[in-house]
Amino acid sequence: MTSGSAPVAAAGLLDNLLDDTGSPAAHRDHRGAWYGDTLAALVLDAATIEQTTAQLGAADHARPVLLSGSDRHQVRAARDLIAEDDRVELIGVRLPLPEAGPGARVSRAETTARLLAALDFTAPAWIEIAPGPGWAEALSVIAADGAEGLTLVLDDGPDQAAALLDAAVSHRLRWRLGGPELPLTSPPTAPTDHRYGVLNVLAAVRAALEGASRPDLARVLAEPDPAPVVASLRALTEADAARLRTLCVAVQADDVEGTIAELVRLGLIAPDD
Repeated sequence: MTSGSAPVAAAGLLDNLLDDTGSPAAHRDHRGAWYGDTLAALVLDAATIEQTTAQLGAADHARPVLLSGSDRHQVRAARDLIAEDDRVELIGVRLPLPEAGPGARVSRAETTARLLAALDFTAPAWIEIAPGPGWAEALSVIAADGAEGLTLVLDDGPDQAAALLDAAVSHRLRWRLGGPELPLTSPPTAPTDHRYGVLNVLAAVRAALEGASRPDLARVLAEPDPAPVVASLRALTEADAARLRTLCVAVQADDVEGTIAELVRLGLIAPDD
């Protein structure tokens, strides 16, 4: 954390955690705030890269950015546009798995292997994977390749989300948490609307590293009471936090200010008085 903050969670748990999907101007302000060290990358949509980079200013220099797009061709074109722009530093690209399509004869494992073979970025790729047909095969191919990470989108029921999360942890894959409008803690409707809290996911990773079963992980993901989730994270040692964050590199934040305010409310971070 910055010198202007008094961390309440284990040292290192919240550092460089939030992938900011906001504007470059807002990101600049967040970087300069007391909670600036919670910021990871600025996520830029490859489809609107020209409009977004037009918002960068003279105060921006080597801003860590993550390019996100619908396919590798779109992302490559965006990468080429920012290649010589010293206001940004490309630290990774976010790509979806290609759709196999109904009745396709090519397996999910094969489409994944083809995507990995075609990657030609100088920055790491974070391959988006969600619960659904063929996810286990795709994850195994990515794990065997060893060069790329995952973007986990846990948009299914607790059992399915827990299975994917547990497999990613078991394979010791590095991943970022993606998906729109991720709450900080799971709402009571999580089992049906499939939105799991960022803190619940971190607590579930801790439980998985300690050998918890998948049903137990599902319960942690869907837990609507923040108290046991926060207590689990506050009990982490610095070594525990480092182990957890080796796997969970960052989480998507669509509202950085709101996320920080909620972390303060829950007692996991505190501004300097």
